Amino acid sequence: MVQQPKAKAFPIDRGICQFDFNDYYAILGVPITANSSQVRKGYLLVAKSLHPDIYGLSPVDKVIATQYLAKMVNPAYQVLSQERERTEYSAILRLLGKRLIKRSQQVSPTSEIAKKLIAVPNTINYEQSVTSIAKIQYEQIDKILEYTAQLSELNLVYILAQEGYKFSGIEPTAPIAPIHTASSLSNFKSSSQGGSQTNSQNSYQSKRNDETLIQQNGSSATRSSTDPRQSAQSGNPAGTVQSHIRAAEECIGQKQWSAALKDLKAAIQIDCNNSKCHALLGVVYMNQKLSGMAKVSFQQALRLNPQEPIAMQNIAKVDGTAAKPNPETQAKAKETGKKGGLFGWLGK
Repeated sequence: MVQQPKAKAFPIDRGICQFDFNDYYAILGVPITANSSQVRKGYLLVAKSLHPDIYGLSPVDKVIATQYLAKMVNPAYQVLSQERERTEYSAILRLLGKRLIKRSQQVSPTSEIAKKLIAVPNTINYEQSVTSIAKIQYEQIDKILEYTAQLSELNLVYILAQEGYKFSGIEPTAPIAPIHTASSLSNFKSSSQGGSQTNSQNSYQSKRNDETLIQQNGSSATRSSTDPRQSAQSGNPAGTVQSHIRAAEECIGQKQWSAALKDLKAAIQIDCNNSKCHALLGVVYMNQKLSGMAKVSFQQALRLNPQEPIAMQNIAKVDGTAAKPNPETQAKAKETGKKGGLFGWLGK
């Protein structure tokens, strides 16, 4: 039997995940219509993508990839790989849709690809959309959560549409155009499969087209002119270490964690020995509730510069040496947590 979902291990607050619920289908990059063989195929592709040898350019990337696999991907597969648990989990998702409709709750997806699905929310368009994102979901560490959030929005739109939800207050864009010839997950092929030179070229071009589609549809693809990241890249596409760090500091000040992470990762690519960059990376991970990754970043910063002030100031907060909360406060928080979550919400 499906147990009550644990608190989300990673900060995703869109789609199904906004209801304090782990979206296992989005994590594995498969549609909620997937059968057991499709779930397994999706899991193997993700597990291969997150192998430390793939994200082995830096110790930080290895740790991040390992944590994604252990804390997000494996738990999702444990549920969806078992027929009975997958059936019960899917029933919970449908119940969520029914409750939202009953409460007349407004649901407003932010990604363009989810808005397009609203225009024609049939199964074919839904599966095409999921497949297009899943192909690149785990290619770049700093984009994994964004793509997973987009998948969770697609899942929520599809569930609601199946239950008869009427979307309002949203201007659907043009319906989703067919995405290449492989329109379903069953045609989803591993990148390790061999093929002729022509097939390889077509696969590469298909992948590039999908990347362009998601960049156009993703909610983070279009930024306002006041975005501090733009100033870091103007006049110099690659940017400099200091310009990326300055942009990241501005984003941190505005609590734009994903944007800050992108600039810091870009800075590390230019200079992997910049202690301040690693320290700021720790600050971002700490605010995203990723304590393990934050600790590794702070430690790396202190290895490079034992006097790095940002790392010295914050490492105790993730190293288990910071002041612990009052036991009474912890008990109250635990009691509150028992009353919350998806099941408590659904039972009201």
